[in-house]
Amino acid sequence: MAAQPRCPSQYLPDFTGQVFDHRYTLTALLGTGSYGKVYKAVDRLRLRHEPEFLAIKCMERWSDVSPQRQLQEQEVRLHKLAGYHHRTVSLHHHFVCGEYLFMVMEFAETNLFAAMVDLDLFRHNVPLIKESMNHILDGLADMHGINIFHRDIKPDNLLCNADGTNIRFTDFGLSTRRAVSKQFGCGSKGYMPPEALDPDHPDALAGYSPKANDLWAVSMVLVNFISCRLPWVAAEYHDPAYRRFIDNRDRLLRTLRLTNEANDLLKRCFDPNPQVRPTLEEFRIALNNIEQFTVDPPETVCDPGATPRPRQSHIMPDMLPLPASQLAELIAEPVSTSPDESSSSVPRPCDSTPPTSFVPSSLPSNPAPTIPPRETSKRPLGRLESKPRPTYYSPPPNPAGCAVEVPVQHLGRQPPPRPRQRRSFLKSLARNLGLRRVRGE
Repeated sequence: MAAQPRCPSQYLPDFTGQVFDHRYTLTALLGTGSYGKVYKAVDRLRLRHEPEFLAIKCMERWSDVSPQRQLQEQEVRLHKLAGYHHRTVSLHHHFVCGEYLFMVMEFAETNLFAAMVDLDLFRHNVPLIKESMNHILDGLADMHGINIFHRDIKPDNLLCNADGTNIRFTDFGLSTRRAVSKQFGCGSKGYMPPEALDPDHPDALAGYSPKANDLWAVSMVLVNFISCRLPWVAAEYHDPAYRRFIDNRDRLLRTLRLTNEANDLLKRCFDPNPQVRPTLEEFRIALNNIEQFTVDPPETVCDPGATPRPRQSHIMPDMLPLPASQLAELIAEPVSTSPDESSSSVPRPCDSTPPTSFVPSSLPSNPAPTIPPRETSKRPLGRLESKPRPTYYSPPPNPAGCAVEVPVQHLGRQPPPRPRQRRSFLKSLARNLGLRRVRGE
């Protein structure tokens, strides 16, 4: 098996405990994605009685001529534009510090993945599922109304409160404003329609619709809400689970124990022909008319304060659990995009950028400013070397606003003096001339 390429974010230093832009203290690392790290932060200028938490995403700043630089600028631009709507995580501002780009965003308590898997808030909780799905549909309608298509909708990129309410979108690294795209395989495989995965698909010869891509992903999130499962790895015919669904469109009715109303909605949403799938408004109307999603009795509505109990799963063996650690590389394998929407797509080395925030941790009282050495040049992929600094070394100053990168114990320390050398030349000359040795020499 070929070795997987390393993520560019693995070369980013750990900035925990640092102060940037003269005001933001990064208190904890929340997560690491393909191209960036997300930190929990505190604004030192707004400290009152209690700290106000923020989420700061750190990425390497690429050169002006690289396509990655254009992608970063596009992500900031589209996130800021979509952030005016209340169903999108707000992007306060961004700044550059040395070789790194920082995005300062609104902080959220958790994301839908943790609320589904760890807290088990949604199974058999029909009112909460409907409320959450309507929040997602509201945010999607706002984005589509200004021609922004997310293309990476999944529970990790949907943030919420600790009780599963107030859902908001984040991570616009793969978003686009084009109504037709030819970047196939752009997103997370388990949440993508078949025409977005296969350029030879009959409905993708001239490109696929990112709008239909988002609706397919939202339908898959509904399946996650209902069962905490993924029905297949990818919507491709060589996937056995998806092939069985194509051969029998009522397969989810039995495997997920759906009601007839929920099965009819999902059959339309997962139709291979994008023209048959419902519109956003049709999806909303059908969803709100469903009284129960499964035939299981609503006997275990999880209390947010209670300890989650082990689930008695009724799912068929071929259904994938939502965590699916053994299939994580296949289920969530996003790829990078390019602004010119070229037909070629380059796979991302690992999973997409992490959610903007996670379960909050306590603020350390005295964070230790342990700064790793900055990288002054691009290292080739596959190797990362780090040499310890001498105790007497003082690095050059950083740009204005950056954290000081010299540990306190190194300041003012000079290299140890060299031992005084004896005059060996005069000694050898005296010996050759036959002179007597002087005492005390």
